[in-house]
Amino acid sequence: MAWACAKSRRSTPPVEGRNPLMRAIWPAPGAPRCTCSGAESVPFPYEHTRSARTAGARLRSRWLQVTAAVLMLLCQVTAAAQKDLIEDIVVDGNQNLSAEAFLRLTSLRVGDTYDIEAIRQDFRRIWDRGLFDDLSVEVRDGETGKILIYHVSERPRLNSVEYEKNKAISETQIEEQFAERNVEIHLGAPVDYKVIQDAEELLRQLVAAKGFLDGQVEAELDEVDPGNLALIFRIKPGRKTRIRKLVFSGNERFSDGKLRSQLKLTTPIKWWKFWGKKKTLYHPTRLEQDLLNVERLYHNYGYLDLRVQNAEVEYHEGKPTKKPEKQKRWVSVTVPVREGPQYTLGKISVEGNTVLTDEEILARIPLKTGDIFNKALVDVGAQLVELDYGERGYFFISTNRLEERREGNVADLIIKIDEDRKYFIDRIEFTGNTTTRDKVLRRELGVNEEELFNLKKFRTGLRKIAQLGYFRLTREPQITPVPGENRVRIRIEGREESRNELQVGGGFSGLDGAFFAGSYSTRNFLGRGQILSTRIQVGGRSNTYSISFQEPWFLGRPWSLGASIFRQDTDFIGFKQRGQGGSISLGKRLSNFQSVRLTYLFEEVSFDDGDIENTSTTSAIRPVYSLDTRNNFFRPSRGFQLVASVEVAGGPLGGDNFFYKPILRSTVYVPMFRNMFLGLHGEIGYVDDFDGRVVPRFERFFLGGERSLRLFETRTVSPIDDGLPSIPQGRGDRRNDDPGKNPLDPGGNEVDANDPLVFIGGNKYLLFNVEYTIPMPGADTVELVLFYDAGNTWTNKQGYDLSDLRMDVGIEVRFYLPVFGAPIRLIYGWNLDPEDYEDKQDFIFSIGRTF
Repeated sequence: MAWACAKSRRSTPPVEGRNPLMRAIWPAPGAPRCTCSGAESVPFPYEHTRSARTAGARLRSRWLQVTAAVLMLLCQVTAAAQKDLIEDIVVDGNQNLSAEAFLRLTSLRVGDTYDIEAIRQDFRRIWDRGLFDDLSVEVRDGETGKILIYHVSERPRLNSVEYEKNKAISETQIEEQFAERNVEIHLGAPVDYKVIQDAEELLRQLVAAKGFLDGQVEAELDEVDPGNLALIFRIKPGRKTRIRKLVFSGNERFSDGKLRSQLKLTTPIKWWKFWGKKKTLYHPTRLEQDLLNVERLYHNYGYLDLRVQNAEVEYHEGKPTKKPEKQKRWVSVTVPVREGPQYTLGKISVEGNTVLTDEEILARIPLKTGDIFNKALVDVGAQLVELDYGERGYFFISTNRLEERREGNVADLIIKIDEDRKYFIDRIEFTGNTTTRDKVLRRELGVNEEELFNLKKFRTGLRKIAQLGYFRLTREPQITPVPGENRVRIRIEGREESRNELQVGGGFSGLDGAFFAGSYSTRNFLGRGQILSTRIQVGGRSNTYSISFQEPWFLGRPWSLGASIFRQDTDFIGFKQRGQGGSISLGKRLSNFQSVRLTYLFEEVSFDDGDIENTSTTSAIRPVYSLDTRNNFFRPSRGFQLVASVEVAGGPLGGDNFFYKPILRSTVYVPMFRNMFLGLHGEIGYVDDFDGRVVPRFERFFLGGERSLRLFETRTVSPIDDGLPSIPQGRGDRRNDDPGKNPLDPGGNEVDANDPLVFIGGNKYLLFNVEYTIPMPGADTVELVLFYDAGNTWTNKQGYDLSDLRMDVGIEVRFYLPVFGAPIRLIYGWNLDPEDYEDKQDFIFSIGRTF
């Protein structure tokens, strides 16, 4: 018989119970029983002897046993479940970080199931955030579950960063390199020791690149107040090491001079060479990088087995000085070369291609059997093959070029192609365009989402975006495949450039007198890519006002629509002239770089000399063809531009003025040595009347000023009507054919012959400009320009005469500032053959470009 405590109702079953479940739940034999004092012990009918029970009693007993076992099992499972839940989460040791903020770092919550593996993974995630110097988790039993206690020691926060002043690198250079290498030190954030170590190493490399091989860089952390540190980089450059001698050994095919000419970053010092001193500094990594150019030279001449061995360096100490850091140090460098034999090209075979045929691929390789093996030409051919595949959507195409050498110094070329598969565009994303709208950039790109990814169109689109001039790509576009799909996502990063062009100038001319001129234009009005331009010229004799607007993508299509209005008031001695009008134009983009435009112009000009008042009108159309491959609209350095136009006025168009005016302009930019470039610009124009009419003065040609001939006053290169025979006739061919009788305007109106130096304009002109531009090292915003200008205008009875060109030469410094879309210019030059009324040399300040 079992007994139960009347107070606790806990019973102790007999050892020989027949129910195995109950044996598992209850304590083992010999467990203490309840011995509550004073408790009344009452018999609990747990088990009786078989002989004393009837059949019904046995059934009732069995039922009671099973029911009791189930109830006890449920109680145990419930208790176990309660202990497997998280009862509470506690944070200990936090100072700046609140408990609520810490709980946002963890994915565990009160009431979640207690799981050791989940806690371990969560611990790793919190630790990887880098917010703590020490972190541990403690688990305690609570009343209803487990209590998690996170013991933390917070990492101090960075209060400031300072770079010790030194002669090797400036703070600006350091910050630029940090940004380029993605080394980010965040103020106010917990100290990241890994980032500080990376910054230390990068600073050592920068100091060494300046020629300070024994430079020392050390980061120090000083406590400002509890929990806040100041970071100071101690930089001690030490001594510079320059290259005194650099020679090669083992070279037979090329001379030392030829091999040294391949080095772009390294050169021995010369006493007479005052430029390029940075390249005379010795830096092993930079020399190794430079020697790759030597390898390319040999490989391009068939020396496939070339080996450039480790450089042999000999150090030389200069004379001792009072300050050790001032003592000079030099090195002599010898680079051993093993040339090997020269190989010719054997067979060319292609493997792995299914999209393009062997013949199509081999046609792209500019080599044939028997030629000297040229790796550069092989690489060019492979790039053309990859571009052919890219045009068909195979962006991840790869071409592996293998050379198999055989007897007779012959190398067979095997091109192994991995075509992968076609890719479509999943998404295109632009970043950095804070003002320019996405659609303005997307419409230039030439490829759209859900379309086949045409690499050729995509690259052309990037050139078109660069041509806009107001959004500059800061890195190569990121093209990543969508996992498990034949789709790619494109991310294009850039930054907004100045969208405004401001030009100012002034001067004195016989036509306009003293005047000031200024213009403002933007090619990205309100970030929509629209063109808005205004111009004003105010002078003693002439005032001009104009405003124009153009939508380059009318209704979202490659059609342009524009309009302009203008007014000009001119006061001469003895008469006044007023002109006003407007224009409207419609254009169409023919291809990526070609367009046509048709413009209709209407102008009304009134004339009043006090006795006679006359008004004439001009109604004209002007078709224009344009080809433009320049790499940038505002600051081109390569590419070509051609603009051809013919303006026709009168006839069936009506109006009083009947003339035709063809003009051709062309510009080419040629890359030269390093990042320098040559700019060549030319213009030719002609205007003539028909049906017995006269070309009005305002439609004739004038040169002079910063936009044409820089050292000449604005609009002063022109035929002259002076009426004074005392003016030297050294250039009489430029003067009016009949002084005092020059009908410049319809209706027989004449310029007063008593007004000296009246520039009447020519009916034909030529203009040439040559610029050699030298970007200043280390200053992306400054350019030095050497220029030469030549040009002239002639009257109806004269022809184009190259021997009669007005010329100037000079030097110009340009500053590109963010506030201006055009450069600030300081111009100094010489007029090569000045007239008596012209200056031989002059200094000019201007804003804008010549072409």
